[in-house]
Amino acid sequence: MSDRSWRIFFAIVALIILSGVAFSLVQSRTSYKELMGDQIHDTQKIDQIVIEKRDSSHDAERLKITDPATIERILNSFADAKLQRIEQYPRGTDYWIWIDVEYKHYLIHYT
Repeated sequence: MSDRSWRIFFAIVALIILSGVAFSLVQSRTSYKELMGDQIHDTQKIDQIVIEKRDSSHDAERLKITDPATIERILNSFADAKLQRIEQYPRGTDYWIWIDVEYKHYLIHYT
């Protein structure tokens, strides 16, 4: 292959790699509404939300919410919350949020 062909080849490979990196960055930071909006269509079908607070001493506080009006307010407050995917979790206080929709369970882990 000629020098020009190699340059074109490397340019195409670089574009593919950059496209993958850009896509990964966009997907790793999204909002709750974008992530869960197509999963939970009707908030009236949500049976309960369980919020658990855990800290480094392995103590856990748990709050179970079953009131539909309170569930609606919580989900509306989540709507524009920015979520970020991380590979390593920092030590400290964690919040685990389970959303039970009919027979499915969704988990959100917040640190």
